[in-house]
Amino acid sequence: MKKKSHSSKWIFLLVSFCSFSSSCSHKYYAPNDGDILALNKKNDLHFSASMGSSALNLEKKSESANLQLGYSPIKHLAVSASYFSLRQQNRSSPRREGNGRIWNSAIGGYYFFKFKELPDSKLNAKQLLRKQKGLFSEEGILLDLYLGSGKGRVNNYYIEGGSSIFNFDKRYIQFGFHIVGRSLSFNWTFRLANLNYNEGIIFGRPNALNDLSFNILKEQNQFKLNESTLRLTFGQRKIRFMLSSTFVGGSENFELLGIKPIVSNFGLIIEIDDFFRKNNSEDVDKKVDF
Repeated sequence: MKKKSHSSKWIFLLVSFCSFSSSCSHKYYAPNDGDILALNKKNDLHFSASMGSSALNLEKKSESANLQLGYSPIKHLAVSASYFSLRQQNRSSPRREGNGRIWNSAIGGYYFFKFKELPDSKLNAKQLLRKQKGLFSEEGILLDLYLGSGKGRVNNYYIEGGSSIFNFDKRYIQFGFHIVGRSLSFNWTFRLANLNYNEGIIFGRPNALNDLSFNILKEQNQFKLNESTLRLTFGQRKIRFMLSSTFVGGSENFELLGIKPIVSNFGLIIEIDDFFRKNNSEDVDKKVDF
C-alpha cells in the first residue's frame, strides 16, 4: 500500500488526463451482500453461492457473483468470509467495459430466540417422520452483529483506449435481523461502512474518464456509506434456494462518484454441517414389543 502522502500525487495525475473527457457510465463501486448466512448455533457451517445478470440498456449488460462461507466455533460467536465480483460488458464488443471485486472477512456475535416447538401430537405423520430424522429446522428470530473489513479493486476500460485501476479498503459494522422458518426465511442486514480509495493507476490516455468523478476524488478519497441487503430463502434443511438484493447509498459526492446502486442475485445456501450431523433418530433407543 502506498503512503497517504502519495495519494494526492496519483489523483492529480489522473485528473490531468481528463482535460478532454466527457461524462460516461463507468462505475467505481458496487455493493456486495451483507454477512447474511444466519448462523444460529455452535458448529454451524454454511456456504452460499449466487449470481445475477441484468441488462443495463440495449448496449450493455452486467454480471455478478457472490460467495460466502460462515462458521460458528462456539455458541454466540461467528466468523465469515466472502468474495464478490461484478463485470460490465458492451454487447457490441468482446472487450469488457469494467470489472471489480471485493474480499471481506468479519467476526461477530448472535443470539437466537427460538419459537415454541409444537408437541408431537400436533404434527402430522410426514412432519413427525421429518422430526425423528432430524430434518426439522429450528424456527425463531435471530439477531446478529458483525465487525468486518475488506479490500477491493475496480478496473475500467475506455472505448477510446487506455484503462484505470483503483484499490480501496472497506471497514464496516453490520446489524442483522432474521426470521427463520422451517421452509421459508427472511433476512435483512444494515451496514455502515467507511470506504478509502488508497491507490490508483492509469494506462494510456483515455479521453472518456469521468471529469466529475475524478474531481471528487481530488477533493476526498474517503466516503461513508450505508448498505442494506434483503434476502428470501426457501427450501428444506441442507440446501436452500435464495433471492437477494443489496442497496447502497451515501453522501451526494459518493453517489456522483459513479456507483451501481443495486445488485441482485439468485443462488443456493448449503448448510454443510447438516450433512455431518447424526440424525436424531439414530440416538433414540428402539423398543420392540413381543
